[in-house]
Amino acid sequence: MKHSKSLSRHLLVLPLTLSWVSAFAHTEIESQALEGQLSRNAVTMSHGCESSAGGASLPIIAQSVLIPTVNPIITRSDGKTTTLSAEITASTLESLIEVPQSRDIFNRQTLKTNPLGNAVGFLGTQGRLQTELKGRVPVNFIPISFQKNACAKSLKVEIAIADVCRKTFPPHGQSANTWIPRLTKTFTDASNDGMGNPAVLEIHRDLSTNPLPPNCGSGYDVTVSPSNEDIDAGLIFGGWGK
Repeated sequence: MKHSKSLSRHLLVLPLTLSWVSAFAHTEIESQALEGQLSRNAVTMSHGCESSAGGASLPIIAQSVLIPTVNPIITRSDGKTTTLSAEITASTLESLIEVPQSRDIFNRQTLKTNPLGNAVGFLGTQGRLQTELKGRVPVNFIPISFQKNACAKSLKVEIAIADVCRKTFPPHGQSANTWIPRLTKTFTDASNDGMGNPAVLEIHRDLSTNPLPPNCGSGYDVTVSPSNEDIDAGLIFGGWGK
């Protein structure tokens, strides 16, 4: 009888567990970060490009990653307008990203820089992530600090990522997973896996060293999202849209 009750409990839990796993089967940023600390992190990939018809999935052969820097969309969770410099001690997220060399998946890695030479993302090519395996690409995020008089308790950075399985462009169907916040003029296929689900780096305020001012209450969250023009110009690369 004891064994039967135990088995029943496991059977009740199992569907919830499977639901949780499927809900998070995305390309994501591995860990959250803390204010003032270097985040030794990674981009994680849970699957290749899957067929909507149920056929075999394709391996990822290239990956393009872009942080929001060109006319980023900045919002507060309380609905009020703001600017990046009003919330953190920087006016841009340029050079937020550092890329340790790794050839576990991609034989060639290239740092993406803007005209000023500041890092805005990276590109991995000449790769092949086997469809039955999980992928992990190391990446570091430099420390950021919140303004002491601001009520922001976290900064959520939406990072645009394209996992490319075929060099078909514009991507459609099974050719790429586009982890971006919305449709753009260039990326127009709403059926692409990842559409509306960008990867998110969440940076939490260190309340022990930088507490919220007394008038803040529970504070608010700030989200920085890449603009459509940023995605269209910065996510593409030579041989894929460029």
